[in-house]
Amino acid sequence: MMKLIFAQTDLIKGEIMASLFLVGIICFGGLIAGLLSGIGIAAVLLLAAVLLCRGFHELLGQNVSGGDSILMQTLPVALPKMMLSRIIVCGLWTSVILTEIVMFAAILGRYEPYYDLVVIQHMTLWLMTRGLSQGEAALAMGLLPVWFFILGWFVSSGILALQMRWGEAFEKRRCGSILTVLSMVLMIAAAFGVLYAVDRFSGMCPWSFGCYLAAEILMAGLGWILQRQGSHGN
Repeated sequence: MMKLIFAQTDLIKGEIMASLFLVGIICFGGLIAGLLSGIGIAAVLLLAAVLLCRGFHELLGQNVSGGDSILMQTLPVALPKMMLSRIIVCGLWTSVILTEIVMFAAILGRYEPYYDLVVIQHMTLWLMTRGLSQGEAALAMGLLPVWFFILGWFVSSGILALQMRWGEAFEKRRCGSILTVLSMVLMIAAAFGVLYAVDRFSGMCPWSFGCYLAAEILMAGLGWILQRQGSHGN
């Protein structure tokens, strides 16, 4: 599986490196964040999002239902295993990018020495305002990259399932990338819908952390179902 993951990563290494570089620029430190204009920051983040979408389309669109799909079918690797490796790559990539962006957003407009510790303190306090105890907030901060991975897993699994279902029809009209974009928007909206509903419910629940944990487990399970449908589709 590790060899497959590295092979899939190699297909989009350009997009991965470029997106990490772009987000890394604005995450380098509070001083740089303070010097960048709002428009410049928005442009960099938009470009990073475009690169993320391109990478997702390369792995889950072009190589699934596009011109490269025939070549992929000739490889001596079971389709479910190959698709699982692609979903894992997308999840890992999403986790790294979103973790960087959260760190940047937390320090935007501020420059303080040892800002990494300031970020942890600020986000921990914010989580405590959502009903989490100090220990639960600290645990949630530690699990943040894992939760972002689950989000990427959920979104990419939905893209794969929809590409398997309608990708060929979109590719015939030379607009397969549009299906990837629409799928990504739909899945992100679904993820935020689940989290919003859980956030509202957590206010009435004595254990808020358990509500958020349940939401992540639900998205991971739905992602697994979608991934299995996509892997065995077509």
